[in-house]
Amino acid sequence: MKPLAFICLENSVVGSQLVNRLMDLGYQPQSVSDISQLASQAKTGKPFVIVCSLVSKRADVLQLIREMRADEATKHIPVIGVTPDLSSKFHSDAVAAGATLVVVESGVLAQLPQLLDAALAVD
Repeated sequence: MKPLAFICLENSVVGSQLVNRLMDLGYQPQSVSDISQLASQAKTGKPFVIVCSLVSKRADVLQLIREMRADEATKHIPVIGVTPDLSSKFHSDAVAAGATLVVVESGVLAQLPQLLDAALAVD
């Protein structure tokens, strides 16, 4: 059984490439088309990891991450947040909301194995 990975990226090209890369790494990627449903789908789907855009026109993603961290059923799920650029303020806000890692969109594919290792590391 392959570990489930939720993908919810605003950039559909990067999202498609990420799905293919996750499959190559032995994951079962599942696209979440409506980011506003991310928290509820994570609760029922129980993914191993979530990779999502932190900037969205359709939802306050940082608030969704806060909701997942507050819910006993989803607080343990690592969230790799993807952003078009990495401003220090946005990075700190995302980490404060509960994102496990924050990465620039241009580097997510090249660094994916290392990002997954870091996000899934147990302290």
